[in-house]
Amino acid sequence: MRSETEVLQKASLIREVELKDIRDLARVHVDCWCETYQGIIPNTYLESLKYTDRQVMWEKLIPRRPELGATFVVEDTNGDVVGFADCGPAREHEHGFAGELYAIYLLKRFQGNGHGKELIEKVKETFKRLGHDSFYLWVLKDNPTKKFYEKAGGIYLKSQPIDIGGKELIEDLFYWELK
Repeated sequence: MRSETEVLQKASLIREVELKDIRDLARVHVDCWCETYQGIIPNTYLESLKYTDRQVMWEKLIPRRPELGATFVVEDTNGDVVGFADCGPAREHEHGFAGELYAIYLLKRFQGNGHGKELIEKVKETFKRLGHDSFYLWVLKDNPTKKFYEKAGGIYLKSQPIDIGGKELIEDLFYWELK
């Protein structure tokens, strides 16, 4: 008999975002921050995150696709959105990378099933389609899932400080070259 994890892995779907997904993107975005950064980012900041605020953000961002980038969602076997990746043109140009993976999130209970790797592959395909030869992602140094980015082929370049919720943290820059 197959485990629930095996069933989820084989039955989940990764697809391009639709406008109907905006509320789910907001929920996953906030829930992933709270799951991942508990004990890293101040609780007052995490408690201040609101679904409605993220929903407004996503309502502005999603319509800019697909000519500039893409957003992909992961659905579970019930059709519920449990993760996503969002990518587009680099916002910083001093490193020479054409694209940026702005965000990649997967609810904790769905991690370790290959969904993150599939999302990275979708991002790579998008950047190749757009003619980009590289992309980067900033990751908090204390992110407990940071090893995933190394396993997914990300190459560490540098670190820098960032203030989140009044606490100075360190973020690491990972990049991918597309061949």
